[in-house]
Amino acid sequence: MKSIILSLILLLTIHANAQEIFTAKQQNTILNEIDTFCGDTFCEGDFNYRFSEFRCEQEISLCVLDFQFWEYGQESLKEWGFCNFKNIHSLNDIYRTSTQGRTHLMDKFAEPLIECVTTFEEKFREKHW
Repeated sequence: MKSIILSLILLLTIHANAQEIFTAKQQNTILNEIDTFCGDTFCEGDFNYRFSEFRCEQEISLCVLDFQFWEYGQESLKEWGFCNFKNIHSLNDIYRTSTQGRTHLMDKFAEPLIECVTTFEEKFREKHW
């Protein structure tokens, strides 16, 4: 519970005092990359996701991803989740572009993303199943 409260405080602080690392266009690209990665990994499970916002606080190198998720066929049970990512300084910390022009999330970003989403899924199951 303490971690949720601290994360919410960080989230509100970032939103209120944000000196963004990324432009709005870059934030949208990041959201698209996360959504694509999701479709290839954890989104093939019991839940559907809508990644809504990705913002970063330059001074503390912290980024927050907001998302909604719900069990397939149960949209009335939508819940909000958020993931914190530390030590984000540039796009290179999130994804890379191959020589063929395809982008891929970096492991140091993808692994905490999967861990975070899995935690929210487990809490959802405890609450609703």
